[in-house]
Amino acid sequence: MKAPLNGKHIALCLALLITHRSYSQDHWNPSLTETQKAAAIIQLEHVKAEARKPRPVYAAISLYGKQCRIGVGGNTNIVAYRPLRSQAFDAHLFAADGKEISKAWFNHNFGQNLKPDKELLDGSFKMSLESQFGHSRELVFPRDSSAHYWDLDILKSFRIKEAGEYRLQVQVRLFTKDTNGVFQPFILPPVETKMNISEKDLGK
Repeated sequence: MKAPLNGKHIALCLALLITHRSYSQDHWNPSLTETQKAAAIIQLEHVKAEARKPRPVYAAISLYGKQCRIGVGGNTNIVAYRPLRSQAFDAHLFAADGKEISKAWFNHNFGQNLKPDKELLDGSFKMSLESQFGHSRELVFPRDSSAHYWDLDILKSFRIKEAGEYRLQVQVRLFTKDTNGVFQPFILPPVETKMNISEKDLGK
């Protein structure tokens, strides 16, 4: 089994990539020793092989202040479709003792029942401005990377009354088409992250 990448190997790969575009001996960085060249090539090939490995579609979340950024990624030939924003994901917030925090009663912009809308059914989403600017509701996964599609304001979405540590769980919901061209739910495994809410966040 190959050893995992470390800082030294990554630095060597970067040095090699910056100074040449092939393995030609005419383009080596002169500051690299023969041992470093060999190590860089081995690690570069390892990185390329890892990037080519298939990976199922997955959900990805990250925190930006008290906003949660939600996206999907993968490395597969599956074609998926984004539902309306209100259906595309559900989220749950839990206190440190495991108690679930209720959602804000006025916030209905996520977690709604999953159902194909007219634009998906008739294909007119392909003509939307969103699609024209490269943000299509039809998703392909040619490489292992994730794209950001939705934001969730934690403070506005949940009835948080106390400061403390919380656990946010998000489940992304997409569609795929079956062999008859019918949209079918494609539910991704939930992902979680911890976050801290201060009294200042709550306006106390």
